[in-house]
Amino acid sequence: RNHPPYSTIPPGKPFIMASFQHSQKSRGDTLVRSSTVNGNMTLLDLPVEIVLDIVGWLRRSGTKENRKSRHNTSFQSFKALRLTSRSLAGILAPVLLDAVNISCITSARDFLEWCAECADHNREPPVRRLTIRNVGHPSSPSDNPQLVPYHLLEDILLAIAPSLHQLKIHFYDCFEFTDKITHSFRRAKKLWALHLEVNPHLPHSNPVPLTSPYPFLSSLKALTSLSELNLNNCLDHCMPLETRYPFTPLPCVQHLSVRIDSSSTSSPSEPHKFLLELCRAISNSLLILEIKGSRYDSSKLLPVLSVTRRRLEALSLSDAGLVQKCNRLKFPRLRTLFLDDSRYLTREEFYSPFFEQLNTIVLRRWCGTDVPLDIPVEAIPNLNRVILTYTAHLTPDTIPLFKACQDSGIELLASAKSVDLREIWTVDTLEAQVEETPY
Repeated sequence: RNHPPYSTIPPGKPFIMASFQHSQKSRGDTLVRSSTVNGNMTLLDLPVEIVLDIVGWLRRSGTKENRKSRHNTSFQSFKALRLTSRSLAGILAPVLLDAVNISCITSARDFLEWCAECADHNREPPVRRLTIRNVGHPSSPSDNPQLVPYHLLEDILLAIAPSLHQLKIHFYDCFEFTDKITHSFRRAKKLWALHLEVNPHLPHSNPVPLTSPYPFLSSLKALTSLSELNLNNCLDHCMPLETRYPFTPLPCVQHLSVRIDSSSTSSPSEPHKFLLELCRAISNSLLILEIKGSRYDSSKLLPVLSVTRRRLEALSLSDAGLVQKCNRLKFPRLRTLFLDDSRYLTREEFYSPFFEQLNTIVLRRWCGTDVPLDIPVEAIPNLNRVILTYTAHLTPDTIPLFKACQDSGIELLASAKSVDLREIWTVDTLEAQVEETPY
């Protein structure tokens, strides 16, 4: 097997794990940068941030009073550059506008103006990744400069839906999906990643109103290429599902990430039941599941794990109590496990069907804890590596785990921050394919 180029932990020395690197499957046409021309680097070899700095300098260099102007967005820089050098602008347009971030009414209007110019010239806006933040309620007045009015969200999606690959929407005070949004999603044939978030910081005196879940489900159904879905504090703001309406068929989502607000216990919503029906609808395609938070008792999530366990290959849980409750469930294809809190698991609890098939375990190390990470890695027959997050040095609480991994020939890696579950799962999947390939 070809392992990633990571070194094991040297005793008594600091250790850092590099980010997992892997080749991702192409999703449609992708931007390819030229590497060299006659042995020399080209402008496109520079990081996008440096290119944007150059563009910003070009814009400010003409007028002295603009030298200390506010930070330029990619779109503003492109407009200025277009006036400076049309040929250079033509080369850099896909780089500058591949990802767009909109967070206020001014940037939303400017972006729509540019989309209209593209339409006038029969060009499709080259935007593949779009992030829209601070989206206001459809009924909210559009005089708040810090919010993006809902109708501008509708117009933007209508303009660029065919080119979108990834979309992130941060709702400020709502979780609404209109017929216009659904119509745009039907045209978004290339959209494979959808991240939705509802503002968790609104005061209790002015909470996000509960909405019907069915417009949201209709919008999901329209995304025929969707494979990654992230719902951050969204299910908490949906009304309970009605039993007389069957759950709508959904696209073949492979990666689902859900965060449930643990503090919203007074809300009449039922995020656990909603999540159960959502997972039931995509259980035949779901490979990666991440669950953070729980309302009331985490055992309410057991039916979710039971429904998804047969095909699941990567799982992230934030509650050690949930692992304790499902340790008798067998996950026949589970290779990658991320435990955000393993402090309360005993050695005996690792001897269970839940851990049998694992190749990689990711554990969060909590600073200031004196609970040793004493895990019987030798009891997990297929284990290749253990990854510790929020860890930079070998400390007394990690010594038992270090010795156990050393004795069993298991890689012990570390990261100063958290890690991406999908990237680790990809490494495990590639290793499994290598093992299964006949020589």
